[in-house]
Amino acid sequence: ADVVDLNTELSVERPNTLEEETYLCPSETSYVKPLRAINTEGKWRVIVNNIEAHYKTLTQTTRIEECLTSGDACPLVPECYETKCLQKSIYHRFLVYDAYDQYFPFAVETFKLPASCACLLGAYTIDH
Repeated sequence: ADVVDLNTELSVERPNTLEEETYLCPSETSYVKPLRAINTEGKWRVIVNNIEAHYKTLTQTTRIEECLTSGDACPLVPECYETKCLQKSIYHRFLVYDAYDQYFPFAVETFKLPASCACLLGAYTIDH
């Protein structure tokens, strides 16, 4: 069949305005410039940020998204499905400073940060 001849008017119902758009799990997004954080080895580190260098301020900014209802059932999904909102994470690398390391005070280390909120969909159950 020719794609041009297909009637797709009712195949996808999408929002007409941005106010109608929604997500399965509510979350809060922000952009942060961390100064201290725990790395993937469980150690507190000082992150190099907001450094004045000549005519510029050097920063390390990252986007984080935190679940507001982590562990709760996903709204807008029928109760016949087992669902749960899950916090997803990402590994991010930052330049850090360690005043106690006299040979290599600067290093790039890995940090686990909240990246998104997802809806885990379980099995369909039929209750009679």
